[in-house]
Amino acid sequence: MSRKLAGLAALFLVTRALTLFAYRDTYYSYGMIASQFAIAEAAYGGHAFSQDAVLASAAMDRAKVNRRFVPIEEWDSLERSGRYTTFPPQDLPGFGYLIATTSRWFGDRLTSRYALAIQVLSELASLLVFVSCVAAAYGQRTAVLTGVAYSLAYPFIWPIASLPIRDIFALGTFASFMGAWFVFLRTRELWSFVASGVLVAIGSVLLWIRPSGYYYGAGLALLTLFAGWRSVRARVGLMALLILVPWLTFGYPYRHFNLRHYGTEDPDFLGRVLWVHMGIIKDNPYGFVQRDDALVKWVRQHHGVDVDYGSPQMNRLLGDYAREVIRNDPGYFARTLLKRAFDMIRTPLDLVPPFPVAEFAGSGMRLPEYARAYPGSFTYRVLNRAALTVFFYGGLVLTLRLARTRRAHWLDLAVLMSPLAFTVAVQLPTAFEQRYMATGAWVLVLPWAHSLDEWRRRRLETFKMRG
Repeated sequence: MSRKLAGLAALFLVTRALTLFAYRDTYYSYGMIASQFAIAEAAYGGHAFSQDAVLASAAMDRAKVNRRFVPIEEWDSLERSGRYTTFPPQDLPGFGYLIATTSRWFGDRLTSRYALAIQVLSELASLLVFVSCVAAAYGQRTAVLTGVAYSLAYPFIWPIASLPIRDIFALGTFASFMGAWFVFLRTRELWSFVASGVLVAIGSVLLWIRPSGYYYGAGLALLTLFAGWRSVRARVGLMALLILVPWLTFGYPYRHFNLRHYGTEDPDFLGRVLWVHMGIIKDNPYGFVQRDDALVKWVRQHHGVDVDYGSPQMNRLLGDYAREVIRNDPGYFARTLLKRAFDMIRTPLDLVPPFPVAEFAGSGMRLPEYARAYPGSFTYRVLNRAALTVFFYGGLVLTLRLARTRRAHWLDLAVLMSPLAFTVAVQLPTAFEQRYMATGAWVLVLPWAHSLDEWRRRRLETFKMRG
């Protein structure tokens, strides 16, 4: 199996090299990149847990004008204030500090090149761990095909992972926790406990870069209850690893991190997310809108106080109001859930192209007019939607089929597909973006690979019978 994993690693790296080149000027989601780059710039200059907000804003403005990703190597020419303030609580320092630290270790100037290399290797390691888990449940052929499907279908799964971006590290948390589950419950040697603990610890450390998978371990712990072939003692041990290690590594220190830098253990980022995404229903009577530039203005108008953007005070005021609306008008919140579910069903994934595409939504045209005016963009959008629909919903159908035909492995399948279920459960009541769905949808390569392996096996049997 080691030679096959090496082959998969080579295929993945070749695919990634090509996409790195193709997406080198992509502008998508630059706001999140700019904030992490600003944290990196401050840390590299010796300003701990800070950012120059003017510098980050200048980078955003330059990117909007040029419609081009602005590498951190080009930030020397940007406007800056020279005043470093604590960054907003939603921007954890993990990725910014990774950029700053690797720049010091491997070079003599600030660059994201080395952090991006670590990001690629982290994703590769996540893929190999996932493939190894698939091999334990469904055999080596399906596992290898799963790795090949991931590598070749990469643009459909992670359209923006060729940029330095923290979302991709969520795969490391998912894969590490899954790997720990399979190692601990399929082996009885003492080393399995140590190996599982190391895997959970690695995934927990990555939460400092992308914390969205913090409660994922608790979900896997519940699945451990169904592993009846292991003793109660063993299952309790695994549950303790999946719950306590993330809490000790991230949850508990994160509370003190917030207390030290923001004066509160809970900056209520969830409250802000609730407020913004309850604006999914346009012209609602509560004043919710899905625009970040409206948050500070709304707090000033509604509460009569001035707050800093992204501050815990702003988040708390927004969150308290959103939760009050939910308590007093649960029907409205139910409508937001239905609207968000519909949006998820309609467009669960989106492929961001490495070339300019005219947007239909902002064109003001009817569909026939748009197709005539922008035939290339229209064709791309049609093919994009068709491919992603087949990948996502075809994967769901094949998952159900796999559960029915391989019932003995239902628990293994539940664990292997759990990142998708977890992602949907988290996004439904809070926020939905296609790039967030991608953090879980990548596991759909498994049912596609298993079906391909079955088709190949049937073809071989037919060929032998005819021969």
